[in-house]
Amino acid sequence: MVKQLKWTKKTVLIMMGVALAGVMIAFIYAQFINFIGGIPEIRVPQVVGMAEEDAVAVLKEYKLDPHLIGKRYSETVSVNNIIRMTPEPGSKVKVGRRVSYLVSMGSEDNEMPSFLGKTLEEAMELLKEKPFQIENAGELYSSRFRTGTIVSQDPAVAQSAPETTVIRFWLSKGYPVSITSTRIESAQNRYQVKIDLQVMDQDPKTDVRILSILNGEHRVLYHETVLPGKELFFEIEQVAGAKIEVYYNDELAIAKDVI
Repeated sequence: MVKQLKWTKKTVLIMMGVALAGVMIAFIYAQFINFIGGIPEIRVPQVVGMAEEDAVAVLKEYKLDPHLIGKRYSETVSVNNIIRMTPEPGSKVKVGRRVSYLVSMGSEDNEMPSFLGKTLEEAMELLKEKPFQIENAGELYSSRFRTGTIVSQDPAVAQSAPETTVIRFWLSKGYPVSITSTRIESAQNRYQVKIDLQVMDQDPKTDVRILSILNGEHRVLYHETVLPGKELFFEIEQVAGAKIEVYYNDELAIAKDVI
Protein backbone atom coordinates (compact mmCIF):
# COMPACT_ATOMS: atom_id res chain seq x y z
CA MET A 1 0.00 0.00 0.00
CA VAL A 2 1.51 3.37 -1.07
CA LYS A 3 1.37 6.09 1.48
CA GLN A 4 -0.12 9.29 0.04
CA LEU A 5 1.96 12.45 0.56
CA LYS A 6 0.26 15.34 2.22
CA TRP A 7 1.21 18.79 0.93
CA THR A 8 0.76 21.46 3.53
CA LYS A 9 0.41 25.10 2.60
CA LYS A 10 3.85 25.82 4.07
CA THR A 11 5.47 23.09 1.98
CA VAL A 12 3.84 24.37 -1.18
CA LEU A 13 5.09 27.90 -0.50
CA ILE A 14 8.64 26.65 0.09
CA MET A 15 8.61 24.66 -3.14
CA MET A 16 7.29 27.64 -5.08
CA GLY A 17 10.00 29.86 -3.57
CA VAL A 18 12.76 27.44 -4.56
CA ALA A 19 11.39 27.22 -8.09
CA LEU A 20 11.15 31.01 -8.37
CA ALA A 21 14.72 31.42 -7.10
CA GLY A 22 15.93 28.97 -9.72
CA VAL A 23 14.17 30.90 -12.44
CA MET A 24 15.69 34.19 -11.23
CA ILE A 25 19.21 32.72 -11.12
CA ALA A 26 18.83 31.34 -14.62
CA PHE A 27 17.57 34.73 -15.84
CA ILE A 28 20.45 36.68 -14.24
CA TYR A 29 23.01 34.23 -15.62
CA ALA A 30 21.53 34.54 -19.10
CA GLN A 31 21.67 38.35 -18.85
CA PHE A 32 25.27 38.19 -17.66
CA ILE A 33 26.26 35.96 -20.57
CA ASN A 34 24.53 38.32 -22.98
CA PHE A 35 26.31 41.31 -21.41
CA ILE A 36 29.74 39.66 -21.56
CA GLY A 37 29.13 38.59 -25.10
CA GLY A 38 28.25 42.16 -26.02
CA ILE A 39 31.59 43.66 -24.80
CA PRO A 40 33.94 44.17 -27.76
CA GLU A 41 37.27 42.37 -27.82
CA ILE A 42 40.69 43.84 -28.62
CA ARG A 43 44.27 42.58 -28.73
CA VAL A 44 46.59 43.67 -25.93
CA PRO A 45 49.22 46.11 -27.29
CA GLN A 46 52.96 45.55 -26.80
CA VAL A 47 54.28 47.85 -24.08
CA VAL A 48 57.15 45.76 -22.68
CA GLY A 49 60.33 47.85 -22.73
CA MET A 50 58.44 51.14 -22.84
CA ALA A 51 58.67 53.80 -20.12
CA GLU A 52 55.92 53.30 -17.54
CA GLU A 53 54.27 56.67 -18.28
CA ASP A 54 54.10 55.93 -22.01
CA ALA A 55 52.93 52.34 -21.47
CA VAL A 56 50.08 53.43 -19.20
CA ALA A 57 48.97 56.00 -21.79
CA VAL A 58 48.92 53.34 -24.54
CA LEU A 59 46.93 50.86 -22.42
CA LYS A 60 44.37 53.52 -21.54
CA GLU A 61 44.10 54.46 -25.19
CA TYR A 62 43.13 50.85 -25.87
CA LYS A 63 40.54 51.16 -23.07
CA LEU A 64 42.35 48.72 -20.82
CA ASP A 65 42.94 49.06 -17.09
CA PRO A 66 46.72 49.30 -16.30
CA HIS A 67 47.76 48.04 -12.87
CA LEU A 68 51.29 48.18 -11.38
CA ILE A 69 52.06 44.97 -9.47
CA GLY A 70 55.58 45.85 -8.36
CA LYS A 71 59.15 46.76 -9.20
CA ARG A 72 62.31 44.69 -9.43
CA TYR A 73 65.89 44.91 -10.64
CA SER A 74 66.75 44.07 -14.21
CA GLU A 75 70.10 43.83 -15.98
CA THR A 76 68.48 44.30 -19.41
CA VAL A 77 65.58 46.74 -18.92
CA SER A 78 66.21 50.40 -18.08
CA VAL A 79 64.92 52.07 -14.91
CA ASN A 80 61.15 52.79 -14.94
CA ASN A 81 60.57 50.70 -18.08
CA ILE A 82 58.15 47.77 -18.30
CA ILE A 83 59.72 44.33 -17.69
CA ARG A 84 56.66 42.16 -18.35
CA MET A 85 52.87 42.31 -18.52
CA THR A 86 49.81 40.06 -18.08
CA PRO A 87 47.89 39.22 -20.29
CA GLU A 88 50.75 38.93 -22.79
CA PRO A 89 50.94 41.23 -25.82
CA GLY A 90 48.72 40.05 -28.65
CA SER A 91 46.24 38.30 -26.36
CA LYS A 92 42.56 38.84 -27.21
CA VAL A 93 40.69 40.35 -24.24
CA LYS A 94 37.52 42.28 -23.48
CA VAL A 95 37.60 46.09 -23.37
CA GLY A 96 38.17 47.25 -19.78
CA ARG A 97 40.28 44.20 -18.87
CA ARG A 98 42.93 44.81 -16.22
CA VAL A 99 46.50 44.57 -17.52
CA SER A 100 49.10 44.02 -14.79
CA TYR A 101 52.70 45.06 -15.35
CA LEU A 102 56.10 44.98 -13.63
CA VAL A 103 58.54 47.94 -13.69
CA SER A 104 62.35 47.83 -13.72
CA MET A 105 64.49 49.47 -11.04
CA GLY A 106 67.56 49.05 -13.24
CA SER A 107 70.66 47.10 -12.34
CA GLU A 108 70.81 45.82 -8.75
CA ASP A 109 74.27 47.27 -8.19
CA ASN A 110 74.02 51.02 -8.76
CA GLU A 111 77.03 53.29 -8.95
CA MET A 112 76.68 55.90 -6.24
CA PRO A 113 76.52 59.46 -7.64
CA SER A 114 77.87 62.53 -5.87
CA PHE A 115 75.44 64.46 -3.67
CA LEU A 116 78.07 66.86 -2.34
CA GLY A 117 76.87 70.45 -2.28
CA LYS A 118 73.20 69.47 -2.58
CA THR A 119 70.54 69.91 0.07
CA LEU A 120 68.96 66.87 1.70
CA GLU A 121 65.71 67.63 -0.15
CA GLU A 122 67.53 67.72 -3.50
CA ALA A 123 69.18 64.37 -2.74
CA MET A 124 65.83 62.82 -1.80
CA GLU A 125 64.31 64.03 -5.06
CA LEU A 126 67.14 62.45 -7.05
CA LEU A 127 66.72 59.17 -5.16
CA LYS A 128 62.92 58.93 -5.18
CA GLU A 129 62.92 56.20 -7.86
CA LYS A 130 65.61 54.21 -6.03
CA PRO A 131 65.06 51.69 -3.20
CA PHE A 132 67.74 53.22 -0.97
CA GLN A 133 67.09 54.50 2.54
CA ILE A 134 68.52 57.85 3.63
CA GLU A 135 70.00 58.74 7.00
CA ASN A 136 71.03 62.19 8.26
CA ALA A 137 74.25 61.29 10.08
CA GLY A 138 74.96 64.71 11.57
CA GLU A 139 76.73 67.99 10.86
CA LEU A 140 80.32 68.95 10.06
CA TYR A 141 82.11 72.25 9.60
CA SER A 142 83.12 72.86 6.00
CA SER A 143 85.25 75.50 4.32
CA ARG A 144 83.91 74.30 0.96
CA PHE A 145 80.11 73.83 1.24
CA ARG A 146 77.48 76.27 2.48
CA THR A 147 75.37 75.64 5.56
CA GLY A 148 72.70 72.94 5.15
CA THR A 149 74.25 71.26 2.12
CA ILE A 150 75.79 67.78 1.99
CA VAL A 151 79.48 67.84 2.86
CA SER A 152 80.13 64.09 3.08
CA GLN A 153 78.38 60.84 2.08
CA ASP A 154 78.67 57.11 2.65
CA PRO A 155 78.90 55.10 0.36
CA ALA A 156 81.40 57.34 -1.37
CA VAL A 157 81.03 58.61 -4.93
CA ALA A 158 81.26 55.87 -7.64
CA GLN A 159 81.03 53.00 -5.16
CA SER A 160 78.68 50.12 -6.00
CA ALA A 161 75.48 50.19 -3.93
CA PRO A 162 73.09 47.20 -3.63
CA GLU A 163 69.37 47.63 -2.92
CA THR A 164 69.78 47.31 0.87
CA THR A 165 72.13 50.31 1.03
CA VAL A 166 71.46 53.02 3.61
CA ILE A 167 73.01 56.25 2.35
CA ARG A 168 74.38 58.39 5.17
CA PHE A 169 74.70 62.13 4.64
CA TRP A 170 76.57 64.70 6.73
CA LEU A 171 75.39 68.30 6.36
CA SER A 172 77.54 71.41 6.54
CA LYS A 173 77.06 73.59 9.59
CA GLY A 174 78.93 76.39 7.94
CA TYR A 175 82.46 77.66 7.71
CA PRO A 176 84.75 76.87 10.67
CA VAL A 177 85.27 80.49 11.68
CA SER A 178 84.23 82.63 14.65
CA ILE A 179 84.66 86.30 15.59
CA THR A 180 84.36 87.75 19.10
CA SER A 181 85.01 91.28 20.33
CA THR A 182 85.73 92.67 23.82
CA ARG A 183 85.77 96.33 24.75
CA ILE A 184 89.14 97.68 25.89
CA GLU A 185 88.50 99.46 29.17
CA SER A 186 91.57 101.67 28.97
CA ALA A 187 90.82 102.96 25.46
CA GLN A 188 87.65 104.76 24.42
CA ASN A 189 85.62 103.16 21.61
CA ARG A 190 88.23 100.51 20.96
CA TYR A 191 87.77 96.73 20.97
CA GLN A 192 89.96 93.65 21.03
CA VAL A 193 88.74 91.41 18.19
CA LYS A 194 89.56 87.69 18.13
CA ILE A 195 89.22 85.67 14.92
CA ASP A 196 89.52 81.89 14.99
CA LEU A 197 89.37 80.02 11.68
CA GLN A 198 90.33 76.68 10.18
CA VAL A 199 90.49 74.81 6.89
CA MET A 200 89.18 71.27 7.47
CA ASP A 201 91.29 68.19 6.75
CA GLN A 202 88.87 66.94 4.09
CA ASP A 203 88.76 70.27 2.25
CA PRO A 204 91.19 71.44 -0.45
CA LYS A 205 93.62 74.30 0.13
CA THR A 206 91.60 77.47 0.53
CA ASP A 207 92.08 81.14 -0.24
CA VAL A 208 91.34 82.99 3.03
CA ARG A 209 90.88 86.75 3.17
CA ILE A 210 90.06 88.95 6.21
CA LEU A 211 88.84 92.52 5.71
CA SER A 212 88.23 95.41 8.06
CA ILE A 213 85.64 97.91 6.79
CA LEU A 214 85.20 101.36 8.31
CA ASN A 215 83.47 104.39 6.75
CA GLY A 216 83.43 102.67 3.36
CA GLU A 217 87.18 101.99 3.40
CA HIS A 218 88.28 98.34 2.99
CA ARG A 219 91.54 97.23 4.60
CA VAL A 220 93.00 93.77 4.06
CA LEU A 221 94.11 92.28 7.39
CA TYR A 222 95.08 88.86 6.03
CA HIS A 223 95.14 87.18 2.62
CA GLU A 224 96.81 83.77 2.12
CA THR A 225 96.19 80.29 0.71
CA VAL A 226 95.68 78.00 3.70
CA LEU A 227 96.44 74.28 3.57
CA PRO A 228 93.95 71.62 4.77
CA GLY A 229 94.02 70.94 8.51
CA LYS A 230 95.56 74.31 9.43
CA GLU A 231 94.01 76.50 12.13
CA LEU A 232 94.67 80.25 12.41
CA PHE A 233 94.09 82.65 15.29
CA PHE A 234 94.22 86.47 15.13
CA GLU A 235 93.91 89.21 17.74
CA ILE A 236 93.47 92.71 16.33
CA GLU A 237 92.44 96.06 17.75
CA GLN A 238 89.52 97.81 16.06
CA VAL A 239 87.44 100.91 16.67
CA ALA A 240 83.72 100.75 17.36
CA GLY A 241 81.62 100.74 14.19
CA ALA A 242 84.09 98.75 12.11
CA LYS A 243 83.00 95.54 10.39
CA ILE A 244 85.08 92.38 10.05
CA GLU A 245 84.48 90.09 7.06
CA VAL A 246 86.10 86.69 6.43
CA TYR A 247 86.07 85.11 2.97
CA TYR A 248 86.78 81.51 1.93
CA ASN A 249 87.56 81.30 -1.80
CA ASP A 250 85.79 84.65 -2.32
CA GLU A 251 82.65 83.36 -0.54
CA LEU A 252 81.62 85.38 2.52
CA ALA A 253 82.00 83.05 5.49
CA ILE A 254 81.14 85.48 8.29
CA ALA A 255 80.59 89.21 8.88
CA LYS A 256 80.49 90.86 12.28
CA ASP A 257 80.12 94.47 13.45
CA VAL A 258 82.55 95.60 16.14
CA ILE A 259 80.30 96.83 18.95
